[in-house]
Order: sequence, then C-alpha cells, then structure tokens
Amino acid sequence: EGQLILVNGPRIASIFILKGTNSGPMMTPDGHSMPATNKKMAVFFGHAVTLDPAALKVTKEIGVNDSGTVAAQLGMTKMPARPYMEHGAASPTIVMAKHDAVESANLATEAAQLQAWNKHDAAGVKAYASEKLVFHDMGMPADQNLTENLASMSELWKGFSDLKLTYADTWAAGDYVFMTGTLDGTNDGVFAPMNIKKTGKKLSLPFLSIDRLSDGKVVESWLFYDTASMASQMGLGGM
Repeated sequence: EGQLILVNGPRIASIFILKGTNSGPMMTPDGHSMPATNKKMAVFFGHAVTLDPAALKVTKEIGVNDSGTVAAQLGMTKMPARPYMEHGAASPTIVMAKHDAVESANLATEAAQLQAWNKHDAAGVKAYASEKLVFHDMGMPADQNLTENLASMSELWKGFSDLKLTYADTWAAGDYVFMTGTLDGTNDGVFAPMNIKKTGKKLSLPFLSIDRLSDGKVVESWLFYDTASMASQMGLGGM
C-alpha cells in the first residue's frame, strides 16, 4: 500500500506498507524452513530505484524493511516491535522535484545535520530539528519525539564511539530529502537497548531515510534499517 512517492528525474523513492499472511513455509536467513504461523504482518518498506529512461529499465534498486518487526508480528520472537497496522493512507502522497531554492536549502540543512551527527554533537543535530519532530524509526516499537530521538542517538554513540553515517545518494523533492548509505562503527562500549557490552565487533548497516522539512528544520523523519542484521553482526543471532 503506497504511502509516499518522491520523484526527481530518473530517481524514485517511496514508502509502502508491505502486508500479508504467513500461510506457507518460509526460509530463514540461515537456510532453514519454518512452518506457517498463519499470522499477519504489516511493515513499512522503504524503496528506491534509479531508471534508465531510454531503455525503460531500472539500473539501481534498494529496498529496506525491518525483518525483526516481521519476526515479532509473526510470533517468531518476543522482542518489542511495531504492531500490525490495519490501515495506512488511503492513497500515496506524490511529490515531484522542482529543482528550486527550497530543495537546495533542504539539502544544505541535511548536510549540516549529517556533519553534526558524525561529530556526535547532539546540540548540533538538535539545531536542525523541529521541537515538534516525529521520528519514525522502523527498528523501534513506537515513534519518537525530539527528546526521545536525541536520547537514542546518545545510546548509539556510547556503544559505538566511532559511529558515522555515510551517504551513498541524496536528493530532494519538494519538502522532502531522500538519503541512503551505511551506518558504520565499532562496538567498543555498552549499547543498552540491545544489551550489548563491548563486543569489539564492526558494524556496517545499510539504511534508507526520508526527511520532511519546514522552515529549515526537520519536522518528520522515516528511518529504515534491519535490526536482525544489526543483531547478527554483533553476534546476537538473526531472525
């Protein structure tokens, strides 16, 4: 079910709700077959493609959803996760890039916030966020406000002192900025949310993010990554 579609030339980014019922056996990441649970799942799915207009073909594609949430909704794990969503938007919001001053300013805001984030500068990150921020972290069981989001960042930085975000691609469409890349760091501290204690393991986690800005501030953010992949890289096992 489409929720948001952004278009900038040959690039399209979108947020969908992926829904279904587990009515048949399913393969786990380690190659084992699991019997059907007959439970429903509904998870947000971040997706982006780059097109070759002449050939009418996709040349690059990325899709990210949280398999930890899938596992929880299907009863495969008791970890806290977002509940099943019966209904999303009736129809998707579609935004076409204008290549104007607003989009350029929004890209500059995101670049400045990224620089502050990579310095682990909470005050710097906060400077570019609205006091009314709604943060949709797909790896968390509920949305966060600004205070909660800053607290989550602090926990990450405690657990990974060299943690940084690297963009592979970023572009704007209207009030929205799309970003994709990797989150990289070393677990050299305690990461309380996942009960991780200085494993010394390296983390490299793909992410997809879409921010909505107003008056130079981020007012809403959607962050897609896979908690099961993060747990596996830290030696905690996958889904």
